[in-house]
Amino acid sequence: MMSRRVYVLPPIDFGWEDLQKVPQELLPELEKAKAVASKCLWEGDMTEGPFLLILPHTDGVPNFCRCFVWKQHNNGSVFIVTEETSVGISWLSEEEITPEGQ
Repeated sequence: MMSRRVYVLPPIDFGWEDLQKVPQELLPELEKAKAVASKCLWEGDMTEGPFLLILPHTDGVPNFCRCFVWKQHNNGSVFIVTEETSVGISWLSEEEITPEGQ
């Protein structure tokens, strides 16, 4: 089954200026990612981002996963939402939040 994965990390206060803005053609995908994150503790605001982030995953065959990342205003939590995939990012598994209703 293909789904988006949501990872919530403690605040990260540096390095945001080095990340890539979300390209125009990916804005519809970003909206889908935000909808999923809203079911996983995201309160709907951002102080940093959104940005496009490419992360490695090594489940089975080494590969890369396209993600959206942003920082929430209220408590500084960092949200990483993957593209639709059947594979999670194993090294972030402790930070994964399951959307309400799943």
